[in-house]
Amino acid sequence: MTAITGKPAKIYTAYFSPTGGTKKAALALTSALADTDGFTEIDLSLPALAQYTFAADDIIVVAVPVFGGRVPAFALQQLTALHGQNTSAIAVAAYGNRAYEDALLELSDSLTSQSFRVIAAAAVLSEHSMLRSIAAGRPDADDLAQLTDFAKKISAKPLTEAPALTNIPGNRPYKDWQPMPVVPQVSDSCIRCGLCSATCPTQAIPSGQPHTTDPQKCILCLRCTTICPQQARSLPQQAQALIAQKLQKHKRVLMEPAQRPVIVENIPIRRESEFRAWLPIMYGCDNFCTYCIVPYVRGREKSRKPGDILAEFKGLVEAGYKEITLLGQNVNSYGKGLEEQVDFSDLLNLLCTVPGDYHIRFMT
Repeated sequence: MTAITGKPAKIYTAYFSPTGGTKKAALALTSALADTDGFTEIDLSLPALAQYTFAADDIIVVAVPVFGGRVPAFALQQLTALHGQNTSAIAVAAYGNRAYEDALLELSDSLTSQSFRVIAAAAVLSEHSMLRSIAAGRPDADDLAQLTDFAKKISAKPLTEAPALTNIPGNRPYKDWQPMPVVPQVSDSCIRCGLCSATCPTQAIPSGQPHTTDPQKCILCLRCTTICPQQARSLPQQAQALIAQKLQKHKRVLMEPAQRPVIVENIPIRRESEFRAWLPIMYGCDNFCTYCIVPYVRGREKSRKPGDILAEFKGLVEAGYKEITLLGQNVNSYGKGLEEQVDFSDLLNLLCTVPGDYHIRFMT
């Protein structure tokens, strides 16, 4: 057996990087760490991943993206193919300028369970995979320079003898997070080349039908949207609007009617009463009263489509709700900006066509 010294026998880097940003950070750090010794790359996005066993005097950089403050479940599954023997590891979490929350700790815990010893950890900025304008171009030259400096600090210590970290940021139990129930949409420009199918980490895109996506397998990693030569795949507009609203919740911008974001429908709702329900019919306000902050924090008026309101209303009646209150900052303004000519009285008449035993109220 090789005697353990301060210098690693072999250097590896393993990354799960569907859109490229995580790989960029992993290679920058590992290149600086290896210097002229060279290193071996392991792509964790490959569906058929081989099993790897590392020696005690090896060192490995493991990098994953952050999805909702967590490590993607598929990436954790892939990490089980890596087997350490008290092998030194450096954990890297690449996040899209929001927060990495529990991801770095979760990655460290996963590596520890695979018999690795996490001696260093870093959270690095990477271009947001769903909204590319967020942290665009990251990691950039300054980020890469910081990673190089980080590698030098790590190399200044005997790598194979360094103790495990005990103060990695994060919480246990990890935060609860569920991915959005959507899949990338495919436009008519798809030429059925099959590139997306061949490179999809979870094999969610059938090889014979590359214009479709299996929602049971898709993890919304968005590799397919990045590599498509025709840019035929994209995240649905409503999903983009929801993500933008979350990321920019502290940066409210008042928009002209034509620029106002779409209202995202079919979002799960938790109701606290079994007989009384609130039903929003519009959001925001255009009045700008001197004493009121609503237009600044809720945005400009945006009405929901009558069909969407009717569908939710029917669902509430069928579920047994008896008192349904329509909500809007100014319900008398309902319908403004919609393509179809409809006002609040038209909406009330439409809802009254639903059979059942219920009361309709409204609050403005």
